[in-house]
Amino acid sequence: MSSFDVGSKEFSIQQLGQLDHHGRLSIGELQNIENPSDAKAADLKNKTHLRELMLKWNRDQVPVDALKERDVNVMENLQPSKYLEKLSISHYDGTKFPTWFGDYSLLNVVSLSLFQCKQCKCLPSLGHLPFLNGIVGIDADFYGSSSCSFPSLETLKFSRMKGWEKWDCEAIPRLHHLAIDYCPKLKERLPVQILHFETVYIRHCKQLLGYDGMVKMNGKEVTIFRVHNMEAWFVEWIGKMISHDSVEDLKVYSCPNMSVLMSQQYNFLVSLTVHDSCDSLTTFPIDFFPTLRSLYLLSCCNLQTILQVHAHNHLQDLAIIDCPQFESFPERVHILLPCLEFLSIRDCPRFESFSDGCLPSNIKRMYLTNSSKLVASLKGSFGNNPSLETLFIIGKLDAESFPDEGFLPRSLTSLGIYDCQHLKKLDYKGLCHLPSLKELLLVNCPRLQCLPDEGLPKSISYLTISGNCPLLKQRCKYPGGQDWGKIAHVQNLSIL
Repeated sequence: MSSFDVGSKEFSIQQLGQLDHHGRLSIGELQNIENPSDAKAADLKNKTHLRELMLKWNRDQVPVDALKERDVNVMENLQPSKYLEKLSISHYDGTKFPTWFGDYSLLNVVSLSLFQCKQCKCLPSLGHLPFLNGIVGIDADFYGSSSCSFPSLETLKFSRMKGWEKWDCEAIPRLHHLAIDYCPKLKERLPVQILHFETVYIRHCKQLLGYDGMVKMNGKEVTIFRVHNMEAWFVEWIGKMISHDSVEDLKVYSCPNMSVLMSQQYNFLVSLTVHDSCDSLTTFPIDFFPTLRSLYLLSCCNLQTILQVHAHNHLQDLAIIDCPQFESFPERVHILLPCLEFLSIRDCPRFESFSDGCLPSNIKRMYLTNSSKLVASLKGSFGNNPSLETLFIIGKLDAESFPDEGFLPRSLTSLGIYDCQHLKKLDYKGLCHLPSLKELLLVNCPRLQCLPDEGLPKSISYLTISGNCPLLKQRCKYPGGQDWGKIAHVQNLSIL
């Protein structure tokens, strides 16, 4: 690429008129042109082999009106050849764009980039450009009078348009990718056409979403973050977006006013995450999401219950975390959730037991955090579960001895005990009948004194003792620890 920075007379832009440029040309420091007629002498219009042109200004301060007017005339005289394919303009301080933007002089342009053109108040119509497939940072009202605006446009980006308030919702037939960033005054509704795009990215549009709100759609995934604007049109627009058959994964973060989730049935969602959102949500109806495989409800401050009438044959992963009001699952949960394989309950102090004492029969992995009453209530439920392979009990285990005889299922292969401040000993009777147990993790159990006198099951091949377990670590030291002989057979041993 050829580069030319305008400077003193020996580097006058007039010199470009004598050269035949091919391919790409970058012209910088255009603010140094004092006479706009010098720009015309560069003769860009007749450089028919030029395919890509970059025009750059570089000022530290906002120019006075006279300099703005001079920039307008300079730009007017920098008209390129009609064969140009890519045009980039940065830090232009004129108040308007040149007339050749809208008079069919750019018919072959496929990419147009306008960056930091802060003084421009409007943009000529561009909709007549038949090959344009990329625009960056343009102003409002640019469709033009053509019956089919932007017939080839696929990517459209609006960035830092501080005065843009309204988007007249015209159709752009081949548009697939849209980004709107830092347009603080943009408000009212967005085009319904967005629902069919491949990617959508909207961020920092204060009037539209809230101060730092974001809506992002990338293929099958939609993320909604810190959106506080829940006007009727926006609720309807989001509802249509996430109910579209192309959207499978929805994540909602920090949207306390959002209630659109419970307004209809969503037949295509496969994964749903709701984090610190939907403050009005007290009951979550799983039946509204018949194809859901993964459900994560985190910090939903008023959630009380999971509601379900019909058996759900798809849900595999379920996590309910930091929901202080949550207290119940539906009755017959072992029948209603026959495919559930992963369950995590964390920091839900009001949830103390399953209503009928039965776990879903196909659960393979379970994580219970700060759920001492729930753990105690499951005596008899674990033993009857034929599928449970992994169980992690984390924090607030009131028992001094664990596990009781017959408490855990014979299918268990991995057992983790974390942050149990009251635990003093492991009960061999609860461990010795676990023929499949291969992994045992003991982490941050400061009162755990020793291993069982009988030792550990011979099936254990992975043992980790880490964190704040001072008494147990001392006894398991190699070679003189009192419990070393009980763990010497373990193939993979970590004491950290």
